[in-house]
Amino acid sequence: MTALAQVLTMVLAAVVIVWHQQRTADKIRAEFRTEIARLDDGINMVRAELTERLDQMRAESTERLDQMRAEFTERLDQMRAEFDAKLDQQRAGFDAKLDQQRAGFDAKLDQQRAGFDAKLDQMYVGFTSRLDLIQAEVAASGQRLARIEGFLGIGIPEEVAGAAAGARFATAGADGG
Repeated sequence: MTALAQVLTMVLAAVVIVWHQQRTADKIRAEFRTEIARLDDGINMVRAELTERLDQMRAESTERLDQMRAEFTERLDQMRAEFDAKLDQQRAGFDAKLDQQRAGFDAKLDQQRAGFDAKLDQMYVGFTSRLDLIQAEVAASGQRLARIEGFLGIGIPEEVAGAAAGARFATAGADGG
């Protein structure tokens, strides 16, 4: 019996050892589950804190960005106003210079127009006097031609032309002789 008791003791010892190990493993598992649950709670708490802090940082950065945007817009508006003022000054100066140049150009144009009008008047007077001379010469030539025609009997009826003083010269020239 001793062998049977020894075997039974060994089996019982083995069952006790396995039971004890199983119980220890279950305790350790329970402790691990408790620790894991505690860590999960801690992680969730840290996650919530980080999310809250991230939201705060987003809000702060958005607020700061809005402030910077407002400052930038204000400065840009100031620069735009300064630029517009300088542009208006330059435009006024340019307009004044342009008006001066226009006045100078108008004065020169008036001088040239007056000189051209004076030259045109001189040319007209010269042309008119030359035209009067030409008309006088044409009139004198017309009178001379009329005397020559009268002398030759040209342009008058033939009965009267034969009695003209130079009629024999006119017929002799016409007859070829």
